[in-house]
Amino acid sequence: MSELNFDEFNSGTAEQWLQLVKKELGDRPIDSLQWGVEAEVSVGPYQTAAEHEYSLEYAPVTEQYQLISHSDPKQWNRIALESLMGGTNALGIDCSSFSPEVLPTLLQGIEVQYISVHFVKMNDGRQWADAFVAYCEAKSIDKAQLNGSFEISSPFLSNEHMSVWYSNTRVFFPRFRILTVDSACVHEQGGSLVQELSWALASGHANLISLVESGVSIDEASACMQFNFATGSSYFPQIAKLRAFRWLWRRIIESYKPMHACSVNTFVHASTSRYLQTAKDKHNNLLRATTQTMSAYVGGANSVRVLPYNIGLEGIDESSLRWARNIQQLLLEESYFGQFQSVSNGSYYIEELTGQLVSAAWKGFKLLDAQAAANGLESAWQLHLAAILSFASRQQELVKEGKRIIVGVNRYVNKTDSVIVDERAQTLSAPFEKA
Repeated sequence: MSELNFDEFNSGTAEQWLQLVKKELGDRPIDSLQWGVEAEVSVGPYQTAAEHEYSLEYAPVTEQYQLISHSDPKQWNRIALESLMGGTNALGIDCSSFSPEVLPTLLQGIEVQYISVHFVKMNDGRQWADAFVAYCEAKSIDKAQLNGSFEISSPFLSNEHMSVWYSNTRVFFPRFRILTVDSACVHEQGGSLVQELSWALASGHANLISLVESGVSIDEASACMQFNFATGSSYFPQIAKLRAFRWLWRRIIESYKPMHACSVNTFVHASTSRYLQTAKDKHNNLLRATTQTMSAYVGGANSVRVLPYNIGLEGIDESSLRWARNIQQLLLEESYFGQFQSVSNGSYYIEELTGQLVSAAWKGFKLLDAQAAANGLESAWQLHLAAILSFASRQQELVKEGKRIIVGVNRYVNKTDSVIVDERAQTLSAPFEKA
């Protein structure tokens, strides 16, 4: 095959392109093609080289994560082993139904040295950490080589509690992340991209300060943390969201002058959206989850969880867990999403979206950070929550007016679907889904 030669194509200027567009639009102004993503973010139908580049180097996704929930520890173990055989390499242990004493049963036959283990929804984090220490010592497992997290997501820990938590976890498991900044909660309550980013930065900064004031170096404090995001259905804005976050978090860490260059990076965990799932025509949730997962991969998530398509209905069954795993397998193994690095760098369109999100989110972060410094982070959260719920209410109105489309709910409705819908469910579509 001969080398590609683009000299045979005539080059065109942006002005020539605009003239052709105006001819096609007729009386409609070209501004009618502008897409208002959110109040502070809008993009036109074409982009040229961005004024600023927000390119970052980050490794492709490494963790295919699945959170397992069950009330019977033996059944939990069986399902977890099936998940691992199905391609999962990162297990989330839903600790809410168990006491730490059953940990050996939960992990029976699971080689924790070769996967990532994540403890979530812990009633008592210290007891679970102690139980995992005892388990590893009984099995002669090198704790320093294990990967995973203890997902303590409360951003309101005092410096004293932070110091105790650090000494009971990170000291034993130096590769574990011990603080989780949960910005997914903003999305799952109907918040905007900018609101999700602003809270991630403000909450993350508060945790960072608490760690440093507890005597932890900035480099170590950065390594202790992970950020959880939910990915929505707007493909390119969701990619830009994760890129904007990485760029802004880097800016925060750099202000503390870390010793190691890698400290500006952080671990990003993404999950597909529960808020955007529907009860009616529920198999559409598989399509939603696929594009949301793609956004997470391209945007630079280190770990991705695909929610089962029926998570809000009759309960998660093992086939829905398998389908969730298969989405990741198809994208990583057959579409090679796991073999590229920083693939969105240089895309004019994504760079423009990233730049606008960076600008808007930084303003939101400064307001929240100032509120947190003056009155505490919990006070900042209450103010932020009011704004989130206001935005969510406006989105509900758009759905009601038919200005925001939800397939299977207010467009292309499957009238034969007789599923019983809980209108109080915390989803965008719940108030409009009828049995």
